[in-house]
Amino acid sequence: VHLLGDALASRNVHAAIHDARRLCQVL
Repeated sequence: VHLLGDALASRNVHAAIHDARRLCQVL
């Protein structure tokens, strides 16, 4: 369960970074 939580957390961070980079490209 702990490993699954870490995977979800890292995935959320990766998604947030991806969205931020895409947002910067639009701006």
